[in-house]
Amino acid sequence: MNWLYEYNAEDVRHLSQDHLARVHQRMVLSDRGKANFGKRIREGIQNVKELILLREIDCTGKKSRILGLIYYSENGEVINRESYEPIGWDAIIQIQWTIFYIKWYVNDL
Repeated sequence: MNWLYEYNAEDVRHLSQDHLARVHQRMVLSDRGKANFGKRIREGIQNVKELILLREIDCTGKKSRILGLIYYSENGEVINRESYEPIGWDAIIQIQWTIFYIKWYVNDL
């Protein structure tokens, strides 16, 4: 595996009654992931250890989109920041959506 994703359920922000949420997702790169990062994912950015993604999630539609990225170096310094206009959505695979939705629902009880 090239990376590990994780997020803090307490960091999930509910945007509306339409089951939209935003969450900061941490992506930690493995050694192989770090070696391949500049070649396959983002040219010109070096020494990336982890990224923080701002992800907007449509739980009902089972889709998400990335609104921003922060790239961190091995020593925790910010290398680069990017933000994106909210445009198209990407499908969420069933297992990821189920886990996220269950955590969101349980936290709302």
